Amino acid sequence: MSPTPDSIITVDSAVLISTLDSIDYPPYHLASSITLATRSTVRQLRIILVSPLFNPSPPADFESGGSELQYGVSRTSRWDEVQRLLTYVYVQATRVAQEMGRILMDVDVLLHGSNSEVPGIAKESVQRVYEGACTLIITTL
Repeated sequence: MSPTPDSIITVDSAVLISTLDSIDYPPYHLASSITLATRSTVRQLRIILVSPLFNPSPPADFESGGSELQYGVSRTSRWDEVQRLLTYVYVQATRVAQEMGRILMDVDVLLHGSNSEVPGIAKESVQRVYEGACTLIITTL
């Protein structure tokens, strides 16, 4: 049973952390998670998308032998896909915020490689962290 709008407990700030397998198409599967996180947040929402695709690019003197998943994708050669991803996620969150009358909500969408842990700074001073597209909710109220 999903929560009704009246039963959602809101917090001042939250972080949604989710994995992403591809940037070839918008992450439609995250729409409900983004909606829940946005409805539950009053002031600031950080959405962090974690994927091996966002690992650091290979060094300039790189010779073949490593995979795209090891080094990530080139942000310049895949610029359209990256922009489409960022736009989709940001618009989903801001649309819900505007529907709720929270036009000044601060929404950040960050891309993070999977070869390192999400920095603590991304989770600092938030009251709720959603991980794995809302399969785990950690509250620090």
